[in-house]
Amino acid sequence: MKRINLILAVSCLFLFSCEVDSIEQQTETDANFSIKSSGGSFLGGGGLPARSCDPIDADFEHTLTWTAYITGLVIYEDTAVINELRAELNLNQTTKALRLTDLLSSTTSTPNFKYEFEQKLADIFNGTITSSSIVCPDDPAGGPDDGPGGNVCGLCDPYQEFLDEILIDNCLELYFPRGVYTDHSVNITTVAHPLCNGYGNAGFSRTSCANVIPVGAVVPNYVQTHYETIVVARPYVDLSNFNCYYTEHSSIDLNDYLSGSWPLGN
Repeated sequence: MKRINLILAVSCLFLFSCEVDSIEQQTETDANFSIKSSGGSFLGGGGLPARSCDPIDADFEHTLTWTAYITGLVIYEDTAVINELRAELNLNQTTKALRLTDLLSSTTSTPNFKYEFEQKLADIFNGTITSSSIVCPDDPAGGPDDGPGGNVCGLCDPYQEFLDEILIDNCLELYFPRGVYTDHSVNITTVAHPLCNGYGNAGFSRTSCANVIPVGAVVPNYVQTHYETIVVARPYVDLSNFNCYYTEHSSIDLNDYLSGSWPLGN
C-alpha cells in the first residue's frame, strides 16, 4: 500500500510539474505575442482595423494606416494642398500615385503638403504645432487606434523616426483611385494596402472636421459608388534601394488593390 501511495504521489507531482510548465509556456507565449503586437512600428501595431486577410507585417500596415490618415486630414482642410496634389496627379494620370519622397523632399513641388503633413505629424507626436492651418482634432473617436506614444523607440525622437520609417526605411506612395476632389463637403476615405492579395481592407472616412467613422471594407465597389477622395498608402518596389526589394511581399501585386479606370475627381 505504501508503495502504491508513493507511485501515486510521484505521478501527481509529475503531472503538476507538467501543468506548471504548460502554464508558464503559455504565459510566455501570450507575453511575446503582446510585445510583438504592440511594438515595431512607431505608431503602434495593435490598433489595426479588422482586415480582409492577415498581412505579413501588421506593424507595417499600421504605419500605412496612419500615413494615409494624416494625408486625408491635411487634404480635408487645406485648399492649397488640394491644388498641389491635383496638379501632380494631372501629371501622373496613368498611375494616379505620388511618391512620398517627392511630396516631402526639400525641393518638393508640393510645399504646402510637406509643411502641413510634417506639422500635423509633429502635433500628433509632440504637441508642438504652432502655425499650421489645420484645426481639426488629431485623433477623434472613430480614427485609428494605438496612436503615437509609448516607449517603442526609447530616447529617440519619434517624430523623426516615423519620417525615417516612411522616407528612408521604406518606399511608400499615395494612390488616389479617384484623384483629389476640390469640394470640402465631400468625404475623404483613407486606407492602408492590406499587404496581401485580399479583395479589400478596412479604413476610415472623414465626414467632417471633427468626425471620423470606420469603414468596414474599402473594396472596388466602394470606389465605384463613392465619388470622393480616397487615399491608399502602399509600398512600391525599387530595386535600386536595398530597403525596397519587398521580397517578403513578392507574391503580391502591390499595384492591384483598388486599381481601376475611374476618372479623376472634380
